[in-house]
Amino acid sequence: MWIGQTMHPDAPLYNSAYTFHIKGEVDPELFLEAHRKLVLKTDSLRIVFNESNGSTLQSILGETDNEARYEDRSDLSKPEFETLLEERSLKIFDLSKRTWSSILYKRRNNLFVWLFVQHHMLIDGASFEIILNRLSTLYDAAAGQQISATPS
Repeated sequence: MWIGQTMHPDAPLYNSAYTFHIKGEVDPELFLEAHRKLVLKTDSLRIVFNESNGSTLQSILGETDNEARYEDRSDLSKPEFETLLEERSLKIFDLSKRTWSSILYKRRNNLFVWLFVQHHMLIDGASFEIILNRLSTLYDAAAGQQISATPS
């Protein structure tokens, strides 16, 4: 994968996008805080790659900026929103800085969509289930409630 990515640095060849529809009220501040804790507890979300003297170096960052964010996109029609998700899932990552992006969207009252895009070098589908469960547990602990997340 690394060779393919270095041969085509401007193509999102290995992006994996996960979209979850969350039914129920979500507190964006608690979600972002839970996400920050998730990143701190999950080494694979802090891995970056650099090249030095022809060798690829993988390292795990200590604390990082929490790039996760929240956007109210209840103003968009369904086709407009789907276009936005597609565009965001094609983001080119600078693998020396971050290998994922995470955005919580409000679509309407009691409906949120979480888009998580990551480079496939880090996380496969089975591993992502662990990340989803960790985030849900961290959010539930902060909020004292259950939320229902279903993949789309």
